[in-house]
Amino acid sequence: MTQPARPRSTVADDTVAAATRLFVAHGADGVNDVVAMLSDRYDARVVLRVLPEGDVIAQAPLLTPVDRGAYSLELPVRHRGRVLAVLSVARPRAWPLRAAEALRVVADIVGLALAEFSAPRRVAAQAVLDAEADRAQLVADIEELREALVALPHTESANLPTATAAALGAVRAIGRELRVTALADGLRHALADLAKAGAFVAADDPALDRLPPAVAVIVERVAEAATRGAVESAQIVATVADGWVKLSAESADNSVDASELERWARRAHALGGDLQQRHGAIELTLPAATSDDEGRHDDRPHLRRPPLDP
Repeated sequence: MTQPARPRSTVADDTVAAATRLFVAHGADGVNDVVAMLSDRYDARVVLRVLPEGDVIAQAPLLTPVDRGAYSLELPVRHRGRVLAVLSVARPRAWPLRAAEALRVVADIVGLALAEFSAPRRVAAQAVLDAEADRAQLVADIEELREALVALPHTESANLPTATAAALGAVRAIGRELRVTALADGLRHALADLAKAGAFVAADDPALDRLPPAVAVIVERVAEAATRGAVESAQIVATVADGWVKLSAESADNSVDASELERWARRAHALGGDLQQRHGAIELTLPAATSDDEGRHDDRPHLRRPPLDP
């Protein structure tokens, strides 16, 4: 017996409900199932791309390709006002208004799933790539040191002291890259130590030594990158005020490695801060306290639960 066709008025509602059930059951891993479900229900080619890179994370193409005259919907996938991805849905026939409205709701549900489940995984994956980039930089530094050491026996005696000093300087630089001074001796000492490289440093606030470890590490590393890339003497200024730590690094000719700066910018953003480079200056702003740091002092008055109204 032929099954009666479902009323058109319920198809959109069923689509939203089906997408919700898939995400409740599988979290972000349900993205592929949701995309396949949309493709099947609407006889459409569905593609989900994350922004800003535009990488495809899920797709369900038609058995026959959609021609150029297809009716396509480009639906932004948002979370808290930020566009995380784009859901593209295309088919050979026009879209009914109710179907388009349902797809917009599904796009919102996808936004919740990507924000709540996928973001930690993307952050973890990026952290792995960042660590590999740091190791690659260290390998390059070691290779430079190796070449300097190999050249020493062939250096003329008159130039030997200079060549030896350069090799020892490379050793100290590598040691500094491996050791975070801020965690052992305090951030003030770590920044003051940059004066040995010719930088002018103004970082006397005792509050700098009380910053959370993750914040102190980023401040030190960004200052080091600015000093290392400066052709002329860099000026480093660090202050703590109104719950924020601010680092300013200026040089007349600053050539900081863009990829290195981008890695630290991602880590600053993850802590709720910001890192910008403009007109030869690097500006870093970070919260002077992190959520993890506050969690160790949950008896402070501003974190206590307010009394219930009578």
